[in-house]
Amino acid sequence: MRYDRPDVIKLTVDKLIRQQRTFIAGFAYKLGAAGGEDIIRSEFPPAYRMVLNDTFIKFINYQDRVSIELGITPDFADDKRLYGNNDHPHSQNYHWKLEPVMDGKKIYFKIRHRVEERYLKLANNADRDGDYQAYASTNSDTNRHLWSFQPVMYNGELLFFVINRAHFQALKFGRR
Repeated sequence: MRYDRPDVIKLTVDKLIRQQRTFIAGFAYKLGAAGGEDIIRSEFPPAYRMVLNDTFIKFINYQDRVSIELGITPDFADDKRLYGNNDHPHSQNYHWKLEPVMDGKKIYFKIRHRVEERYLKLANNADRDGDYQAYASTNSDTNRHLWSFQPVMYNGELLFFVINRAHFQALKFGRR
């Protein structure tokens, strides 16, 4: 930006997206924290604004066009299951906030619910299909609470696989 070459930043980010690099969101966060929020807003695809401090996000399943929301009742461990729903598209129950976590040189994100102080995580054990149920818990102290974002272009849209650190599995919706 000092050399008036924002095109270099945009071309580099676009190339990294094509390569499906998971560190772009962490880099965007570091850049924003160092005072480069204007660069993120002007040279990164709009989806990367999710890392800025003032931004709440929604997770929308591309195929079904439903958002992730918390279940109503906590379970025995005080966790709430997550569901896909879109009955109230403007509800704050669908809003989440990213909280960066440094782990060595890599940045992961905790995903905190906007209204309740609960963090997205995957269960300890897989089901018979090898999938892990998603929950939101009041604690956030395990690798099951840490996430990265793998970009992918699909039908001309920038989408993300939301990858869990502990299980290295993408967040997805069950069919039930």
